Amino acid sequence: MTKRKDSRSRITAAHIRRRTREEISELARDAVTNQVFVTNDERAIRSAFYMMLAICNMTEAATKKVGALIGYNDTIVPRMGMNGYPIYAKIGFLHRHDLSAYRAEVARLRKALGFKDDEREGTT
Repeated sequence: MTKRKDSRSRITAAHIRRRTREEISELARDAVTNQVFVTNDERAIRSAFYMMLAICNMTEAATKKVGALIGYNDTIVPRMGMNGYPIYAKIGFLHRHDLSAYRAEVARLRKALGFKDDEREGTT
């Protein structure tokens, strides 16, 4: 009997790439304007991304590079959700070394837009 090959796409460490400053800035703008959900919160990940993670065949090396998961709101599965979170049909990854630059850019944009510190930003 032959061994069945896993039909899922394999996500390797090479897929989790570093982003340019411009890409980080664009992602932060999208987060501040509520076009994207970026999180590394375990409960949010289990709720919003479980479907995509279940079909990902991610290597251990790739998992170690992930700093946060990204879901664009135009990929939300209609009429589905879990624990108050939408479910995303497409997943993106933010490299762990880009997380601090992303957070700093979100903070800079929020300050420039006049958000108060106590307002929830909805991201990492």
